[in-house]
Amino acid sequence: IFVALRKLYFSLFSSFKMFKLFLLFCALVAIPMSDAVQCFSCTGVESEKQCRNSIDCGSDVVSCKKELYYKNGKHLISKGCHSIDYEKNDECINSRFTDGPNKGDFERCLCTGDKCNGASWMGMNLFTAMIIAFSSFL
Repeated sequence: IFVALRKLYFSLFSSFKMFKLFLLFCALVAIPMSDAVQCFSCTGVESEKQCRNSIDCGSDVVSCKKELYYKNGKHLISKGCHSIDYEKNDECINSRFTDGPNKGDFERCLCTGDKCNGASWMGMNLFTAMIIAFSSFL
């Protein structure tokens, strides 16, 4: 019985060690190689197709933003770098302006990762969720 328990212990230990190495590898792959975050950048466009340019944000920028708002009778999109620390990343904030030229709904989504503020800004979160789900089966 002692030999069987010892084999089981070493088997679990080596599996756990491999699991930790796998998680470390996934974390390293997810980390961008440059210091600056890249974000899509545009101001007041009517379509996602009009916002294909990306910029390198400064080293103090930790996230990208995507804003959807209403102005002069049109629904518009703005994207760019975001450096305000106190706002939460990887979530959207909804507001409503009740008067003035911008009357209507306003939504700001913040995300982390290169070009995460594209048409499907949840891509990195989906990738992370898939890795976590996959690793739970190991």
